[in-house]
Amino acid sequence: MYWFKVNGVSSTELGIIITKMCPSASAARDIESVEVPGRNGNLHIDNGSYKAKEVTIECNLLKVENVDRVKALLEGVISIELSTEEGRVYQGAILNQIDMEVFSRNERLFPLQLELAPLSAGLKRVENITSENKTIVVSGNAETAPIISVVGKGKIAINNVAFETTEEGIILDCDLQECTRNGIDANANVVIDEFPKLFPGENKISFYSGITSISIEYEERWK
Repeated sequence: MYWFKVNGVSSTELGIIITKMCPSASAARDIESVEVPGRNGNLHIDNGSYKAKEVTIECNLLKVENVDRVKALLEGVISIELSTEEGRVYQGAILNQIDMEVFSRNERLFPLQLELAPLSAGLKRVENITSENKTIVVSGNAETAPIISVVGKGKIAINNVAFETTEEGIILDCDLQECTRNGIDANANVVIDEFPKLFPGENKISFYSGITSISIEYEERWK
């Protein structure tokens, strides 16, 4: 039986039966097609990102007494788990409003229209602490941007992308692309050309002088 879970609350708990679940589909690359005069065919530009997913779940509310709770929960920005992709969570938003007139007419069917982030994530973040050269294996099938906490100061390379910290206790958020120390901006204390990423499979961590250990925290991601 299909189910979904919004912000930790399951459709089963609400008395919602899924009559039609949205299909599972890989995220589509954001590719721009440009027509160039005099050129055979179009020029395709990969923008290096994925498009959001718009999906619909058809629902049947069996417990009409829960209608106010359903209306309050199923709105705005949400996190949602789907039974077709167990162990993963999407960030997204609900696009439609629940039509209260449907329930006043004693009908119980309603659509749940969603815009989902193109990549889903594991339910728990993974943390890997190391004090030596190491290869870590990342699950999922999409790249992920880690949070790196550095003990000591010096040079580190992740997948041959190197950076150097000039102060102790630096934290790099590779998703936001910012560096902090004790919660304060520390971008000036890091020599870096690009923020490292982790990829599905093996990822090489290389230590240089001055570094005691690092913590690499990340989400496993699927497209």
